[in-house]
Amino acid sequence: MKLTIRRELVAVLATCLLFSLASSQPSDLEQWTLDQVLEKVTDANGGQESIDDVTNVRLSGTVEGGANTYDFVLLKKRPDKIRMRFMFRGTAIESGFNGETGWRRQTRGDQSNVVELEGEELAAMRLESDFDGPLIGEPNEDVTLKLERVERIGRVDYFVISEKTARRTAYHYIDSRTFRELKVVTNRANNNGELEESQNHYHEYSKHGGIWVAHMVERVLPDGRIEKIRIKEVEVNPGILDLVFKKPD
Repeated sequence: MKLTIRRELVAVLATCLLFSLASSQPSDLEQWTLDQVLEKVTDANGGQESIDDVTNVRLSGTVEGGANTYDFVLLKKRPDKIRMRFMFRGTAIESGFNGETGWRRQTRGDQSNVVELEGEELAAMRLESDFDGPLIGEPNEDVTLKLERVERIGRVDYFVISEKTARRTAYHYIDSRTFRELKVVTNRANNNGELEESQNHYHEYSKHGGIWVAHMVERVLPDGRIEKIRIKEVEVNPGILDLVFKKPD
């Protein structure tokens, strides 16, 4: 099987780090504003200063899709550096962004091919490199956030926050009790201009340093197929150097 990695999967892994902690439930959810919800997400984790203490992370695990399982390693460094590596049967695909330049490299055996990202691919990589994600701190200049509604699922009320860019809208479902993310529903325009919906469901949270990590993400693709992302190892502040994110020669 040829190893191909969709841009959307990179984005899912890049946002597995969620900053949140238990909080008391407000008395009137309908009266909350976007700024109040976002502030609660930040304050519930100890405040922006505590979050900023996490400057770099290394995540590793597997992606299961159908009969195939492949390994991944994700590196992120504040404020906007990211590198991802996927491995499957002797083939590796890497992508990265160092704050200015985005790139992708495919390696099989002794053969390696490196391309520099441009246009929409580069814009997407820039969004994915946001260390804290769109709900913590100032969002990327290309992102617009809006508190859309309060929605009840089962016995729990969720704040639904839309994250809009030029070609997609993602709806973040935030638990009003814990301020952790239940799921993200994304509508993205394909090459034909048609909207396609995908969903990411977050499970098995645990705390590492000042961050909460969802160790299992179930992803429902537009065609109904399901991928399961399992994060097996989390390293907080391992001391990642800037040169790691540089475009390879």
